[in-house]
Amino acid sequence: AEHWYTVNMTVDVINRGIKFVVTDDDDSDAVVDSYVQAPTSGSYMTPASVGEIMFRAGDNSGSYVYLDDVNISYVTPAPSVDTSKIVMIDTLGNTVSGTTGVTEKIDTITVPLGTIANATTASNFTLVDDSSNTVTCTGTLNSGNTYSFGDTFTLSPSTTLLRGKTYTLTVLTTTASVYGETLAAPATFTFTTTDSKLDLMGIKAVKTGGTEVSSISDITQGSTLNVEVEYENNTDSALTGVAIVALYGSNRILNTLIGTPITVAAGAIGEDTTSFAFTVPDMTSVEKVSVFLWDGFENILPYCEEESFTE
Repeated sequence: AEHWYTVNMTVDVINRGIKFVVTDDDDSDAVVDSYVQAPTSGSYMTPASVGEIMFRAGDNSGSYVYLDDVNISYVTPAPSVDTSKIVMIDTLGNTVSGTTGVTEKIDTITVPLGTIANATTASNFTLVDDSSNTVTCTGTLNSGNTYSFGDTFTLSPSTTLLRGKTYTLTVLTTTASVYGETLAAPATFTFTTTDSKLDLMGIKAVKTGGTEVSSISDITQGSTLNVEVEYENNTDSALTGVAIVALYGSNRILNTLIGTPITVAAGAIGEDTTSFAFTVPDMTSVEKVSVFLWDGFENILPYCEEESFTE
């Protein structure tokens, strides 16, 4: 007997998939079946590759399928940036929460583009502080079918940001999709870094092989441990600083590494990322590594809290 069904087909040009939903017209549009034809990872299917759609009625023993009111729509999405979905990661790998009082140590900023992007580079973005200083960034376009908001672009600031500054990230209208559409208007994302005063001298980062240390397992015998220092000498005299690395085990100090002192001129603001480099000794019995920054061994005054690493 005649029985009518409606087949709705949705072509997802962002995630490169096709969804079918079959409803029963004689049963209050109840869903009979639904499925998604989507590519496996790394194997893309585009709407252009859909050559035909085949339907079979019943057990294929002579029934017929009638197609009525066939209407196929194809929409190519233009770039659209949802700034609420922008994700910032700090240099320790933590996701930054909020847009005020943000750490100045931003490692990456990932922007959803809302489409399959075309030849997007860091030149499609600007990052400027409230003093009109532009921050140079490098970047990577993340293409594929794994993103809920189309392709994304990840920016990496080339320098540490400044404290107490408001930064504006702008996605320029040169940002385009592979379909030829461009962003209708610039999209802006604003955040403010913490204005807490920097210590006279502080530990900026502890790294091995250029990667920030997160646990003691990152510190291996024979590797180079770099202690990066930042400073803001607001005194009228030069300051001296020295980094000390202490290795602990069985509730005692097993070894101590002492750097060559550095001198920071009066009024100087900046960082030193190369002076304190230590060759890591035997780590067999080491249970904890602590990094200190003192004014020297005469007064033994710490400039900041130590950085400690365990398992």
